[in-house]
Order: sequence, then C-alpha cells, then structure tokens
Amino acid sequence: MPSRAFLSAVKDSVSSDHMRWFSWRVRTSEADEVAFAERRRPRTDSQMLASLLAPSAEEEFLIDIPMQAPVESVVRKFFDRLCVALAMLDACHLLPLCKLMEKFVGLATMGMEAGRSLWLAIGSLQQDYQWSLTDCAGSASDQPTQVLSLLEEELREG
Repeated sequence: MPSRAFLSAVKDSVSSDHMRWFSWRVRTSEADEVAFAERRRPRTDSQMLASLLAPSAEEEFLIDIPMQAPVESVVRKFFDRLCVALAMLDACHLLPLCKLMEKFVGLATMGMEAGRSLWLAIGSLQQDYQWSLTDCAGSASDQPTQVLSLLEEELREG
C-alpha cells in the first residue's frame, strides 16, 4: 500500500488534471513510513512543540532505491506503488495501468530515463488534448514509441 505522503502527492497531481513525474525515492509504502518513523531519533519536548507550531515543518520522507536487486523487480515494485495509488484515488482503472506497466518495464530496462519520458508524455496528452488519465495510459501502453517520439519532437521545438 502506498504511504499517506505519496497518496497525498498523487492526489494533488490528479486533482490538477496534469500528471507529473514522481521520483522513485518518493514512491513510498506504508511499511517505509513506519520504518522511517521508528528510525527517527526521539525529539525533546521543545523540538516537538516547535515542529507543531511551525508551518509545514515536516521532515522530507525519501527512501533509498535498492541497487543490488534486479532492475526489473525494482522497477515493477515502484511502478506498482504508483498504479495502486492511482487506482485507490479512482483516477484510473488498474487494467490500463497494468498494461502500461508492462510496456514501461520494457522501456525502463533500456534506460532509467524512460519513466520520466513516459510520464511527461502522459502529462502532455492530458494538458494538450484534455484526455483523462485512463485514456492517456491506454494510449501510451498501446503505442509507447509513438508517444515518446511525439514528446521528443515537442521538447526539441519548444
């Protein structure tokens, strides 16, 4: 299950009708959140009071990406967190997201920048054509190379 912080970030992105790229390090789970809370050093009463009174003085919650694991399993794990978060928020059905994940895994094993390019393409389709996230995910999973080439052309022009 995605963490509350990650779900909140995804919800903000979905609400804006323009999907953005989420770094792998912010795609956190509930287990990551619990482990993070347990590892934090205890605060003094004055530090806790100051943090409660300060506006949005939250600690940054990032996770480390396991580099020793096989690339495909790591990519699937972190992409799956995003898929589950989108499905939980009723932003997109799981079926087109699963198809998109399969295409993405193929692209990601060729280069890790594929994820950023793919989500930029989806965001561009949402913004330019006012498509739903489900339509964008379906289009990108059916023809990912065409979507990426269109995005590359847009980036060169503008």
